[in-house]
Amino acid sequence: MRHDSPNDKRYAALTVTFGVDLRPFLVRASEIAHASQAAEDAAERLRRIREADQVVPWLGISPNGWRSAQSGMGPAAAAVTLSASLKRQPPNQIAGGYLRSLTEKARVEKFTPVPMIKALLNRDVQDAR
Repeated sequence: MRHDSPNDKRYAALTVTFGVDLRPFLVRASEIAHASQAAEDAAERLRRIREADQVVPWLGISPNGWRSAQSGMGPAAAAVTLSASLKRQPPNQIAGGYLRSLTEKARVEKFTPVPMIKALLNRDVQDAR
């Protein structure tokens, strides 16, 4: 079976390779692509969490305070909160007390880093104008 490609070259459609029928994979290609993207996103979140673990001691946040933030907000939300705080303020102005107060609010479900991210995005859009 032959098909024309968008650049006018011809290629053969493969349905069997090395004795393996590829049609089930082709039918599920979109699902496989989504699963692959989800795995890449999870790896990126894990990388950011690990980066935050390395930066925290330099900011004067105690290891106990950081563990508390991770358990109160969740590791990803704590890393995002720290990143957003660093973008908003110079590192020497971020105190463990600020992170601790956000952690306490998160424990009673009165804090999420989403508004912080939205504010930063809006600020970036305003700066670009």
